[in-house]
Amino acid sequence: MCTDGERRAAARAMPVPRRPEHSGPIVCMTMFLLLVCLLVLLAGLPTAPAVAADEAAPQAAAAPSDVMPAPAPSGSVSPAPAPSGRIIGHMPNFGDQPATEGAGALYAEAVRMLSQVRETRYTGSYVVDEEKGRYELNCSGFLAMLLYEVSPETLATVDRSGKHYRPRAEDFHRSILRAGPQGDGTGWLRLERVSDLRPGDVVAWLRPAERSASSATGHVMVALASPRLNPARLGEVLLPVADCTLSPHGDLAAMHEAGSPEPEAARPPQQGSEATLEPVPGAALGQPQPLEVEASPAIAPGIERGSAAWLAALPRDTREPGIGGVGTGVIGLATDAAGRPVAYWWRGGVSRHRLVTSIMLGRLE
Repeated sequence: MCTDGERRAAARAMPVPRRPEHSGPIVCMTMFLLLVCLLVLLAGLPTAPAVAADEAAPQAAAAPSDVMPAPAPSGSVSPAPAPSGRIIGHMPNFGDQPATEGAGALYAEAVRMLSQVRETRYTGSYVVDEEKGRYELNCSGFLAMLLYEVSPETLATVDRSGKHYRPRAEDFHRSILRAGPQGDGTGWLRLERVSDLRPGDVVAWLRPAERSASSATGHVMVALASPRLNPARLGEVLLPVADCTLSPHGDLAAMHEAGSPEPEAARPPQQGSEATLEPVPGAALGQPQPLEVEASPAIAPGIERGSAAWLAALPRDTREPGIGGVGTGVIGLATDAAGRPVAYWWRGGVSRHRLVTSIMLGRLE
């Protein structure tokens, strides 16, 4: 057992740890420098975007003044502005106004649906999931869905042919034809001239005779703007539309790629030819007619020519051929001397061959 003296001697012999001199100021300086570095790093970091770049809504080029929204005239119905979400193609506002409350509601619903689309294809079935943005249907299913939301009573009056659960293109065509210019109490009005078309109006045509092998009965779509004459092709009326289709329609990019098809406006009329398209007998009765002899169509009366700014604002058609689906694009229409529609170009400004058939122009009251 160690005595007290031995323990004190051992304690004196052990090394005693010494605190570094001035350690307090060094620690404080080190912590200050670390804090400064951290603040510099945080200040240099970019702010995180709310949406990834590849998921941002497609933006159209800045629209010149002549395609900016115009003030709504007294008594007219203003179209709803395009939502900020992702839209197939793009939805410029040409400033044109729907003619009736029903047409304005149909236009607004079409824009809303386009803003929902994330996945789409053309099919005879009917699969719609708005939460997922999934739309798998055909052209008549597209219009029926719009009508169900804005005017189910009008949809219920559509004259269905056969025992089909949903109306087909020919059924919409028949209902508009039956309504007439004054309406028949079903909610439809029939427009007589292409120049009467406004946003939210409906175009319905029957399958052309030369497309008899097709299983489709025709096609239906919703106008997105008032029509304009194609400055590159005499007599072709360009109309931006929303629809569901297997094949894309035209757009400005396709027009540039194809060049100026049949630029009749740049050359004088040939001797012995008339720059008119004869009225198609029976077309007003809603019966498809055989293909006419190709001739320079008439300049549609009452329609102004599309300016460069108007053409630049045309909606793109991004649908893939063979898959298709809900989207936007441009069709071409030809008229007779009175301005009534008698033929169409599927890809407005691009297709080189127009198809003659019965075309109905409808409007919701």
